[in-house]
Amino acid sequence: MVGLFGNPPGGSYDESTVADYVKISHFPTVVVTGYLAILGVAGLICLLAYLRGLIGGQPDRKLGARIFWGLGLGSAASFAVSWGLVTGSPTVS
Repeated sequence: MVGLFGNPPGGSYDESTVADYVKISHFPTVVVTGYLAILGVAGLICLLAYLRGLIGGQPDRKLGARIFWGLGLGSAASFAVSWGLVTGSPTVS
């Protein structure tokens, strides 16, 4: 609470600094980053499929391979959604 009496936690910004931060010049970087994230998710799914094949190669590990695959796809989907939110926020301005 005492820290709020001085300068604000994020600093104090004038209008020109805020306008420069939110202007459209960052759009190409955001789009490229979004596409790279999609490629990263596709690569993660390919890696998960390969590892699932390695784990499930023995008959007694089929259940473990299925569990690994399900958890891996869930994490890849979470990764894709979070990158979509991070990438989508700056592009909607």
